[in-house]
Amino acid sequence: MFGKILIVSILLTSLIPSISLGGSNLRYLPAFSALFLFALYSLFCIRNGENRNYLKNYLYENKYILLIVILYILMIYFSSFNVVEINKNLMLVSGISIILIVIHFLFPVILQKREDFLFIPKTLFLIGLLNSTIAIILFILNKIKNTQYGIDGIQLFSAKFAILPELEVTVLKGIFSNPNSLGMLMAIVFPAGLLLIMETKKLSSKLMLISCLFMFLFTLVSSLSRASILATTITLLLFIALRAKLFFTIIRIFIIVFISLITFLIISGVKFSSSGTLKIIFGDRVDLWNRSVEAIQDNMAYGIGLSNIVKLLSHASHNTYIEIALGFGISALIFYSLYLIVSILKVKLQKDRNLSIYTLLTFSSFSVLQMFETLQFGGLSIANFYFLIVLVSYLSISSSLSKSRLSPF
Repeated sequence: MFGKILIVSILLTSLIPSISLGGSNLRYLPAFSALFLFALYSLFCIRNGENRNYLKNYLYENKYILLIVILYILMIYFSSFNVVEINKNLMLVSGISIILIVIHFLFPVILQKREDFLFIPKTLFLIGLLNSTIAIILFILNKIKNTQYGIDGIQLFSAKFAILPELEVTVLKGIFSNPNSLGMLMAIVFPAGLLLIMETKKLSSKLMLISCLFMFLFTLVSSLSRASILATTITLLLFIALRAKLFFTIIRIFIIVFISLITFLIISGVKFSSSGTLKIIFGDRVDLWNRSVEAIQDNMAYGIGLSNIVKLLSHASHNTYIEIALGFGISALIFYSLYLIVSILKVKLQKDRNLSIYTLLTFSSFSVLQMFETLQFGGLSIANFYFLIVLVSYLSISSSLSKSRLSPF
């Protein structure tokens, strides 16, 4: 029970940086305090022989993924020693390293059974429902009493999507400082609702969950977060397609090819098209990507340092692959891409159909979001952090289903 309380505290406190986006570094303190307590509790649990054996099995079954995580951490540290503002970059890298180590090496100690895994999407769903409810209440108060809290203003729908030129939207941001944060939260928790629908047997429960998902969709569209709306649309389409088992394999192959292609294009210095659909939909982001790709070519070995990206671009790069390559160099990008590829290969339908579909949908949603937002690997951005927890939880549970023998330690 205490372990679950700590998990809830981690999931909730990780929202704080997005609530006070751009504030002081103190906004990270609650999340790191929760992670520290969780790490201590996990280390205490390892004293139990059964827990220790479970962790050994998990480490053995996922040794290649964990090796890539270690190499990535070493690479970003090495990169930070070779750029300007070493101290500031080392502080950022230290935070990233702590998150990656705790989640990948200690989180599985508390998640050993299927019901333990289900606790994660249930909690994420409730967090999403709470934030959606708050956002909708603030929307109603805006219409009734003209209150402005949680409202980012009124904007033409066509300003973001180039359709419905006369439609005005009251843009919601809820408790967050940015509508994109609210949108990304809805997008990354949406698959949790789909899993709960697959899991429940009662028609009344399914209808209630579906009504909640419609709340999510209203909140999502009202955030006008283009990447989040695209990610959720793809999630829904994939959920329908996954009724056929063949599509599960096809989607995995597509994700692997897509990751490989993006990595190759960035390393090769190929610029994104400055015209066409991509430019129309994502506008200034395309210019940021092209400027970043140019800078990457001049700093391929070590990058320019994570803390220097905003100084160079006046913005984040709004692409996770580019952000990693620009901040830490090409080697870090390669390790990150390998991490994603090896991880998606571990998601197999035969291990547990519902959990595998949920993990794949979460993976797919995150894959879209990271193309258009900066979701630093090991950072506390909502989508990245929740994605890592879902993925590592799945790796933990699926390793317990493996028939491979323990590695000798």
